Amino acid sequence: MKIEVAKSDLDNALAVAGLALGSASDLSSHYLFRIRDGGVEVLTFDLRLFASAPVICNYEGDDGEAFTLEGWRLDKWVAGVADGVLKFSTGKDGEVTASSTRSKVRFRSLDPAKYPYMDELLKHSTVAGSIDPLSLARALSVS
Repeated sequence: MKIEVAKSDLDNALAVAGLALGSASDLSSHYLFRIRDGGVEVLTFDLRLFASAPVICNYEGDDGEAFTLEGWRLDKWVAGVADGVLKFSTGKDGEVTASSTRSKVRFRSLDPAKYPYMDELLKHSTVAGSIDPLSLARALSVS
C-alpha cells in the first residue's frame, strides 16, 4: 500500500481523527489508515470514542488494506517536516516507511486485523434526531 498526501491535508485529517486517539501503549494509541470505498480514511479509538476522517490523497492498494502508525510519533514527525508531499509505503514485517522532501523515517505497524472497526456498529445505528449546526455550535460555546 502506498499513499501520497499533502502535509496540509494530512494535518486536517489527523486533527479530526486525533480527537479520539488513546494514550495507552496499545492499539488505541495508533492511527489506522485504511483504503475503503474508493478512498483512504484515518481511524482512531479511545475505548469509548471512535473517530474517522477522510484523507485527500493519491494511493495505490486494494480495498481493505490498512496499516497503523503510533500516534505521538506520527504527530511529532508531521509537525517537524516542511510543507509538501508526504509519502507512506508498507513493507515487510509490518514496517511503514514515511518520507518527505528532506527526511525519511520508519514506523512499526501493529496488526490492523485486531483493530475494533466501527463499521458494524454504524450499520445497525438509526438516526434519533438532527440538530442545526449553528445551534449546536452556540450550545457548545455556552457550555
